[in-house]
Amino acid sequence: MQSIAAAVFAGLCLPIFTRTDAQQLPADFKGSMRAGFASSSRHLDAEQNLFTASLWLRGDATAESLAVHVDAWQQFGARETSDATRTLREAYVTWRPAHFDLRVGKQIISWGRADKLNPTDNLSPKDLTLVTPDDDDQRLGTLAAQATLFVANYSLAAIWLPQFRPSVVPLPVPSGIPIKQMPANERGHWAVKLERSDASIDWSLSYLDGRDLSPDISASAAGEAEPTVSASNCMNWRKRPGPGFSLR
Repeated sequence: MQSIAAAVFAGLCLPIFTRTDAQQLPADFKGSMRAGFASSSRHLDAEQNLFTASLWLRGDATAESLAVHVDAWQQFGARETSDATRTLREAYVTWRPAHFDLRVGKQIISWGRADKLNPTDNLSPKDLTLVTPDDDDQRLGTLAAQATLFVANYSLAAIWLPQFRPSVVPLPVPSGIPIKQMPANERGHWAVKLERSDASIDWSLSYLDGRDLSPDISASAAGEAEPTVSASNCMNWRKRPGPGFSLR
């Protein structure tokens, strides 16, 4: 649903960039084909010796203070390599007047400085079942509105996410035990970040009012209606309001 909404949004915004002079619309479109081999899947199952191939497309168009960005991929080969064979990762419009950015649409928001274990990278989900040598390829976009104010070496960003989209995690299902997904947060989330960047030191201070992208798994006793089932696993995305700090 998010991919469809983002594609429609980007399509409605493209007429903004229509010009009679083609030179008024600098555009950059790129594509790449990737292939690889994996000894096993990332579903924690018995799948082995997987060949993967994918087509990646990326496009950017700008006109004065407006810009459009689209990023998508299509996967070919074994269906087991990911929960999705295609995805529209990003499709957003950015308005950039002086010292200010406003970005609206499906976007990947990466906070923090660490490469692997990054506790402040808690806004954009990942598809942890996607077989790829580059962990950044696992990132998924989410619908958001992001406003950033720039003053000297400082920036102040405010983000609103109207929907909650969790990460895709491999979850083996034991035989005879059902999996029930708990309802995620229905209302919007918000986050703010103050960041300083210069040649000597970079730091950021952030705050998120939202849920954890990775679920907790709990077990509860089965009711009398299910006498053959000993437990019912529930996935719950915890409420995770709190500050974050990053330093490099």
